[in-house]
Amino acid sequence: MATLAPEGPITLLSDKKDRPQPATIDGQELLREITFGGITSLILRAVVVLGVPEILARQGPGASLSAAQIAARLPNCAHPNVGALDCILKYMARRNVFQLIGSDEEPQYGLNDVSRWLVGNVGNVSPILLLHTHEVHMAAWNHLHEAVLENCVAFGRLTGKPVFEYAREHPDYSRTINDFMMCYSKGMMAVVLEHYKGFDDLKSIVDVGGNVGTALSEILRVYPHLKAIKFDQPHVVANAPRISGGSM
Repeated sequence: MATLAPEGPITLLSDKKDRPQPATIDGQELLREITFGGITSLILRAVVVLGVPEILARQGPGASLSAAQIAARLPNCAHPNVGALDCILKYMARRNVFQLIGSDEEPQYGLNDVSRWLVGNVGNVSPILLLHTHEVHMAAWNHLHEAVLENCVAFGRLTGKPVFEYAREHPDYSRTINDFMMCYSKGMMAVVLEHYKGFDDLKSIVDVGGNVGTALSEILRVYPHLKAIKFDQPHVVANAPRISGGSM
């Protein structure tokens, strides 16, 4: 097989002046971090979808389990790949998402101040992660350059429809959005209700685009005298839970 030789003399980086300067290396490292950032979020998604944080939380405060012990508790999984799970958990521990206990040869994993935000009903940010790493969401980002070239919306370029129209026709994606909105609204309204007192003198309130009513529910919990109206698309309102307190 013929090979092509480079034209001209070959330059070897033997002299210090020819080597990449620290500033150049720092820039390259930043680009590597940005590049692999998306992969890290998908690895974290796998951890959440597998239910690892919840499995650890059920063991009680301060508990830890090995990858094999966690794998044995995975639902509907007769033959889990323990080695793959251990690699995933070890990587997440290196990113300070889990606590690594013991040696690299026989590690155990536990919750820490980061992964505790992936369990429970209060402050759980898993829905935010699951929406932004949803396969449709991720695929839409691959069309971002077309938004510039064709003056279009990347999500619509991928699916042919706006986000909420697509959600109406895809219940699984709609539930993911609703879970995200519930999570976001709870956190936001906790801050609003702590500092804002403008609801005191109101008799009624309308939330346009109120999703499943999480924000209104939080308001009515503090201001039960209000009459509240939730306005959103029919498929969203149809799946909204009943709100207690006040008048909806």
